[in-house]
Amino acid sequence: MRIMRIRLSIFLAVALLISSIMAGLPVIHAMDESAQPNEIIMVNPGFEEEVSEDGSIPGWTPNYTPVVDSVSHSISTEANSGSQSLNLFDNSNEGTVELVSDQYEVQPGNLYTLSAWINPNEPVGRVDGSVGGSIHLRFYDENRVEIEESRGEKDCNDNSVQGKFTQISTPNMMAPDNAKYVSAAVLITESWTGDTYFDDVMITYESPASEPEPTPTPESTPIPTPMASPTPPTTLTESTPSSGEITMINPGFEDAVGENGEIPGWTPNYTPIPNSVSHSVSTKQAKNGSQSLNLFDNSNTTGTVELVSDKYAVESGQIYTLSAWINPNVPAGWKAGSVGGSIQLRFYDESSKEITASRGVKHYSDTNAQGKFTQVYLENIKAPENAKYVSIALLITPVWTGDTYFDDLTLTYKSEVIVEPEEDLTEKVISSNGIKEIVSIPVPNAGFERNLNVDGTIQSWKAWGPSTDMLKYERSSQKAYTGKYSLKITDSLDTNHVVLESMPLAVKPGVEYTASAMMNIEDPNTTGATFLLRFFNAQNTQVGTDVLQHYKSPINEWYKAELKGLAPDGAKYAKILTLVNVANKAVVYYDDVMFTYERDLMNLDITAPEFAAHNQTFTVQLGATNASSLTGAELNLAFDTNALEFVEAAVHSDFSTTDNTTLSSNVNNGVLAIQVSKNGNEIVNGNVGIVNVKFKAKGDKGNTVLSLKAGSILKTVKNGAVESTTYPSDLRARITIMQYAEDVNHDGIVNLVDLLLVAKNVGVQLDSITKSYDLNNDGKIDAADVDLLLQALTTN
Repeated sequence: MRIMRIRLSIFLAVALLISSIMAGLPVIHAMDESAQPNEIIMVNPGFEEEVSEDGSIPGWTPNYTPVVDSVSHSISTEANSGSQSLNLFDNSNEGTVELVSDQYEVQPGNLYTLSAWINPNEPVGRVDGSVGGSIHLRFYDENRVEIEESRGEKDCNDNSVQGKFTQISTPNMMAPDNAKYVSAAVLITESWTGDTYFDDVMITYESPASEPEPTPTPESTPIPTPMASPTPPTTLTESTPSSGEITMINPGFEDAVGENGEIPGWTPNYTPIPNSVSHSVSTKQAKNGSQSLNLFDNSNTTGTVELVSDKYAVESGQIYTLSAWINPNVPAGWKAGSVGGSIQLRFYDESSKEITASRGVKHYSDTNAQGKFTQVYLENIKAPENAKYVSIALLITPVWTGDTYFDDLTLTYKSEVIVEPEEDLTEKVISSNGIKEIVSIPVPNAGFERNLNVDGTIQSWKAWGPSTDMLKYERSSQKAYTGKYSLKITDSLDTNHVVLESMPLAVKPGVEYTASAMMNIEDPNTTGATFLLRFFNAQNTQVGTDVLQHYKSPINEWYKAELKGLAPDGAKYAKILTLVNVANKAVVYYDDVMFTYERDLMNLDITAPEFAAHNQTFTVQLGATNASSLTGAELNLAFDTNALEFVEAAVHSDFSTTDNTTLSSNVNNGVLAIQVSKNGNEIVNGNVGIVNVKFKAKGDKGNTVLSLKAGSILKTVKNGAVESTTYPSDLRARITIMQYAEDVNHDGIVNLVDLLLVAKNVGVQLDSITKSYDLNNDGKIDAADVDLLLQALTTN
């Protein structure tokens, strides 16, 4: 009794300790279903359903008049997911091509968002018009009349995304008070063109945010609840905008010339020669305004006449384009040499020393353009790695001549568009011990190395709120476990959270999954960061409880965070969440996110009875466990010919239910060689029997061994080709041969004990022990078995 009291005291103490620890941690509790992102179940949102005989697309209605070879729509095999998408074609910018979805019920006051994956391309025969496509969210009253001024719209005509699928989303739109229905429209608007694909259309909704509540204490920290919008508004975290124009001094040469002839913003870089080589601000010619710069050179041997602009700050890696309007003329006194002018971009390091190998140059000497202004471009010059400044040079080179005017210069920049190869998102085996293997389910952008989205958000990760100075998330190059980048979360408030979640990852109920990531907590005053795994059903509702770990240490070093969770019943996918929760503050980095599971490998299997009576025939099953796309086998079964006699081999019903299988067998020196295959690359999966082999026990009492020999082969179909797996070890089964089948208790004699055992178990279900009581092998213990035992007793 005293020991029990001690054990009870220890148990209560441990329980209180765990309770106090958990109360102090910002544990994320089960999600409130009412606050989850909700999705309207649409008809045919991915355009995978079969088109009707009349060409109609289930769930969608055309809202335009097709024009042959000009305006049309069709189902295409160019797809973001699945095998099909919707194609809208318009090479005329005079009308709209549009399909509208069925209407779905809505709740006034809820916030709705429409998203779609779009792939815009330039159409054949295009003459004019922007290339792209649009999506609309449209609300209707109870009479199904559209409610004016309630549309949510999103256009996509970004040249950088042509030829690839990109997800776009409308703003969050509140359903009007009289709204009863909503529809989605995909279209190419008037004045636009496109050979544009749409896929994976989705309408999500959420209840409007309630008034802020008092800040909860750590003991009652609520779960952060995601917003329904797939692409919430964010703040661009990079220091330089993705594109723009550099503000130059005096690009049109309209500023007053100084008393000494100096031109604001420009410096001569040559020695003037009267009546031969000179420059001036001229009012004779101008593209815009009243003035331009004139460079004069009537000698093609003297040298270069050149003016260089002030220096302007640049960012290495950015792409720069210079344009200028040039008007070349034959100079007075011209004798020889091409007539024209040139523009240059020159980059400098931090000490203002020119990086000469990086110059960009454009020469212009079109004889048909003499006497008129033409815009000349020096395009797509990349600032070198150590560039800090840039200047512009306007010149006539040594072997050229000209009475040439320059006007209205512009210098623009844009971020370099790196066309990324598509991620390989196929499952991969990362380790194996011959019995089990660990399989990696790819997490899109797991190392945060992919380019940012156009709006500056992190590719393939969804934020639950905007990035701000106090609640910030960003792709960072400050620290990385591998590669160049990681995810950095900076949470400076203990009244809110920063959460990013992965794309959905497919799972199967009953399988244990492992989520891991490398973490690095930077802030020494941190109150912790969290790593979390959640499972969801097909309706995007969380199933099961959160699997999570909260970390406060170590500080300033990389360590592996790891979670293991069993996918509950109904689970269809999982999401991995990286976060700093409410009531916590931290600066934390995440990198190399992984999602894995363990599976049994396909192996050979042999099943034989434990006992067999002298002169009795019995069946041995040869098969496979965890078969995957199994189509054939080459099996070698060794047996003792003194103890057993081979009778026949037949295809197991698991492996063939029709005449689609071939089987051959032969015995040589106590080894039964079997070859079996399915025709036409047909396959079976799971734990399956392949061949049933029938033997007759002919030896005396004792044990005998059947051995499925090393070198036996299982054949599978992979990517349309047959692959063979050879097994390196024997697989054995032992059979004990008895003198009499009626010796059901295996004591070597048949007597009343055996009779009583059979009689007592009449009607009992067969198991590993009682199966020997079924003397006639009809699958049950009944009076017929009792009669057989009585006959044996009488005979003996």
